Amino acid sequence: MRRIEVTWVFGALLALLPACGSGSAPPTAADLPAGAARSLRGAIVDAPLRPDLSTLPATMLASPRCDPVIRQDVLRVMAHNDLGHNALAAEALKSNAGLREALTKRPLNSATFKELDENVAFKQEETANETDELLKYVVSCALAPGDSVESRHANGGAWSGELGLCSDWKDRPPSLACQELVSSCVLARVNARGKRVPISLRGDSECLLPLRDKVPVETQFREKDGTTIWSFEKCAQTPAPKDPRPCGWHPLYVGTCLSGTTVTVRAKIPFASKRRVLPMLRVCAGIYGCNDPRTPRRPGEHVQYSEFLASTPELSVVGRNNATFTCPSNGPRFPPYPIQPLSGQQIGYFSLMSSEEAQVDIDVEATRLASIVKDPLDLQRKILKYPAPETAIFSFPEGAFYGNLFRRTPVNVTLGGRSVPGLDPKLQFARLVMLSENMHACYDKGWSSAVEPLTDRMCTEVQDSSAASSETTCFENVPGPCSGQPGGRCAKSDVGSGDAYDDCSSDDGKTMWRSPITTYVNHPCDLSKDWCYQAPQPSLSSLVNPRLLKLITGAP
Repeated sequence: MRRIEVTWVFGALLALLPACGSGSAPPTAADLPAGAARSLRGAIVDAPLRPDLSTLPATMLASPRCDPVIRQDVLRVMAHNDLGHNALAAEALKSNAGLREALTKRPLNSATFKELDENVAFKQEETANETDELLKYVVSCALAPGDSVESRHANGGAWSGELGLCSDWKDRPPSLACQELVSSCVLARVNARGKRVPISLRGDSECLLPLRDKVPVETQFREKDGTTIWSFEKCAQTPAPKDPRPCGWHPLYVGTCLSGTTVTVRAKIPFASKRRVLPMLRVCAGIYGCNDPRTPRRPGEHVQYSEFLASTPELSVVGRNNATFTCPSNGPRFPPYPIQPLSGQQIGYFSLMSSEEAQVDIDVEATRLASIVKDPLDLQRKILKYPAPETAIFSFPEGAFYGNLFRRTPVNVTLGGRSVPGLDPKLQFARLVMLSENMHACYDKGWSSAVEPLTDRMCTEVQDSSAASSETTCFENVPGPCSGQPGGRCAKSDVGSGDAYDDCSSDDGKTMWRSPITTYVNHPCDLSKDWCYQAPQPSLSSLVNPRLLKLITGAP
């Protein structure tokens, strides 16, 4: 009989064993829960015999748990949508099915991957680039900031935690709820266009997925999976106290204003501070930082979604550091209400940078639009916010993602190709097919051309095909409407300022998933082709957002 390495689950056994005296015999396989000594299934037949901890009582499995300390760390950064689609394509999933299933029986930690590295079958699965990228995002979604998992196959030697949706997975195997929530998170972060795009993740638990009261400025452009903005790089020598300064800047936060108004921002010295000199400020259009056009430019620096607006000229004393700019037209529009004073008006986003890392207070004021004669609710003043909350910066719901990428089911699309409704006949290989096995998505009712937005962000091979049409997809489980249309997948009929879809079904309606994650974007073109910003697709012909009035006024 092969030996069971009991020390690996010592903590779990303590809770299962009855009280015993000093003469008690050491625990054996018989002391474990039924089925706990089974060997792994599938291709992993030569793995060391470990207890199958997935059979432990639910109270001993890692479940989503709200930890206020972890939440504070998570709030410091936004989640990003930059997982390459190849990591979740059917062919890649087929190659690492055993590894994914094995993780349901083990803690997500360095010891587990040291064990898996010693197994020939696992080692083959881990070495694939797609597997490395998938595991990076599994760890990122599951574990908390500061936690990491070391593996010889990880790019950089380790994968780092970021969102902490199932932080206890580092100590014990995951519950089904944990697997589904992490799966939803991984799916929500797929971007087939090789870009790093900030997104707002929202779920049923506001503690697990809290909404920020301020959104930090993005320090990387989205191209090439994230390119550091030059101005945020450290200076090789002490920077000059005047602008234009090409380096050494620090990100502050994002604000909102009414497009066309004149906005003035200025720094204030905090009351308790002993400082007498104010830092320089730079204002950029959008939610990204920017470079000063007066400094030398680097290749690929010009982007459609970020623009220099204004800056204070130098380090200055009180009263001399104002930066004035015209609020840009880069946000959502108000619907054309007959009486509403903001009918057809547009919101703008601006971001601030500081020449010093030390915390500064910011004053913001703006002129009023002369064209708006009556504004009894003072909506113009309410729109001007710095810093602005996450709900105001990410106001376009994209859809919901849900399923379980750890519990495998047969992939119906084979390498020989199989007819799937809507599947491009040119896609003859399973490596191109997305949302297979137990993975699903749905789109928000605000999109007029149905599944096209999800196809655009998950299926580059389809959308870049000359024969592609709006009905063409690369999905096995074809997304449907989340709600508001015939065949709506989710229980909630609508999502608003901070809402999320819940209880979403598979495309055949046979399975209900309890832990979907709803994604919101800053701009409808964020996950589409670059030209979308200049010539919107049919589904994005208008930036009208009917939820804007609720966001601004806080009305129910």
